[in-house]
Amino acid sequence: MHMIPLNVVKNLVLMWTGDYKGLSEGKGGYELAPTVLEAIGKACTDAGYSTPAAFGARVPNVHTQRTWFKAETWSLFCTMLGPVLLRKCFKNAAYYKHYVSLVGFYQDTLKLSIDREYVDTTLREQIYQWVLDYERLYYQYKLDRLPFCTLPIHGLLHIPDMILHSGPMWTYWNYPIERFCGFMVRSSKSQKNPYASFIRRLRELLYNNQIKHKYHLHDLLDLSDKIDDEKHGHIPSGYTDIRLCPPSTIPDMPLSRPEQHALKKYIWQSFVVSEDEAKRLIPTDPKELKYWGRVRYLNNGDNMRAIQLISESERSRMRNATHIKYSHEVDQFAHQRNRTPVMERRSAYGQLQKILKFNLDFSRIDRPQDGSEIVTVVFVRPAKLTAENEAGMPYFRVGDYGTVEAVDINELSCLVACIPVLRLTRGRALQAIYERPQAMRGEEHDDEAD
Repeated sequence: MHMIPLNVVKNLVLMWTGDYKGLSEGKGGYELAPTVLEAIGKACTDAGYSTPAAFGARVPNVHTQRTWFKAETWSLFCTMLGPVLLRKCFKNAAYYKHYVSLVGFYQDTLKLSIDREYVDTTLREQIYQWVLDYERLYYQYKLDRLPFCTLPIHGLLHIPDMILHSGPMWTYWNYPIERFCGFMVRSSKSQKNPYASFIRRLRELLYNNQIKHKYHLHDLLDLSDKIDDEKHGHIPSGYTDIRLCPPSTIPDMPLSRPEQHALKKYIWQSFVVSEDEAKRLIPTDPKELKYWGRVRYLNNGDNMRAIQLISESERSRMRNATHIKYSHEVDQFAHQRNRTPVMERRSAYGQLQKILKFNLDFSRIDRPQDGSEIVTVVFVRPAKLTAENEAGMPYFRVGDYGTVEAVDINELSCLVACIPVLRLTRGRALQAIYERPQAMRGEEHDDEAD
């Protein structure tokens, strides 16, 4: 899949900046003004702080640091940043619409599974139409603009046949072997005899694997990063795929009033109790509460952090992994106070505030036969969504969150990125929410270390 990010997208950016083979935009309106390019480049850099490391490397300044780009960063710019930063930047909006169409079918080709009929009909037609529009918008049917008709553009037409013949793109792309090569390169410090270092490293890994299999030492000789979390964190009672990780603390103060109200609503909806009983079940002694700063979902899941347990110094230098997608119960008739609530399950986006673990003691409501139950909930402030762009990415105003909610920790779905929207007019700054296609908490992601 290097063809699209490393060739098609890269060439499109060269066209938009006026640097493509000395050719002008002709009758088109796709070249971006210098001030717009500067703003887009700065936004690329700023987005690195609000994008979790699980999404990939930081994207450099696309205006001044394009030599630093590689296939991964071009792909991130294409799918994550481009649909947000390029919106309303072209003199002719048809170029943005054409670009969003490219992003759409590119993301479809990256799916872990894809329907054969969809590939042979819908995807094939989308790519064919995109190439026709490309010729009209960029080539413009002029002989002196023939350099715009490159081999990668023609290669797009063969993608459906490649998928039908060999399966989804991820089964034969180059990223896994490149990642392994990068791992091997870091194991050599010798410029004179690098291959000797590579061989030694491979031999050591093979020895380690043989010892693990022969003596059943898989856990003891595990070299992955999860060992640190297993030493310090723990799996809460009642959960199998979640590990609470440091920092952790026992608060000095009880829950705030909004947190108490949110927790009461959670207990009332999750357990067979009345609203008054739910209120009495809320712990009043701070010593009964324990906050955790991070939750890791096992099997290579996401690593989410609670914003209120991150110090100011950490926030300024680390990538933000506090914005999440989650599920919650919503009253369909919340605006009608006298109507019986009818709850429905919906997805939402918000910022993770705290991870709370406490003991739900039913003896407080004269039901000692029910005993007690250890509960792990998260406090989330939902983002107030305002609109969405042509790529389906929702927007919200920076810092504009709703009242805190309490949801079970199992309701968290995945991390999301917040992409700054270019401020072309006056008004409050906006951010767009980007969610990885097919991303759930069990997908393969990296740690939040930069």
